[in-house]
Amino acid sequence: MIVVGGARVVHRPQQAGWDRNRDDALDQLRAELERGGLSGARPQSPALVPQPAVSLAVLQLLDGTLVGMLSCSEEAGVATIGRGRDATIRVHDPYVSRLHATVRWDAEGGTHILLDHGAQNGTYVNGRRITGPTRMLDGARIRMGTTELLYIRQFD
Repeated sequence: MIVVGGARVVHRPQQAGWDRNRDDALDQLRAELERGGLSGARPQSPALVPQPAVSLAVLQLLDGTLVGMLSCSEEAGVATIGRGRDATIRVHDPYVSRLHATVRWDAEGGTHILLDHGAQNGTYVNGRRITGPTRMLDGARIRMGTTELLYIRQFD
């Protein structure tokens, strides 16, 4: 359990694709790429250079404390955020609902989608209360109750 600014925050991985240790997750992704023969592969022409792919994203407190890791695959399922025992990412904040919000990967949009579950105190992204599914951009600030999280993408 982590206590920051009076709020206790716990990450409890429950689904495939979720890992508490960022370095292990990155090593795991690199190993998968190498097994697929992609390590060191280079395009023949600069015109064929692909854009960097998002390999995973992290949620962290503003002080840099890691709260959760988000997989960038639809197979990994969704992550729930809240103070309840059933939340994938638990935030011990009295102003956060038991099941406050859900985060899922959107392959078409190439980003995570955040959805508030009608929490009384709302969910805010970059200072604005969200009212529907919201695409997450790198560096987005997410506020639930008194807890503020930073969404950071990790690129290959």
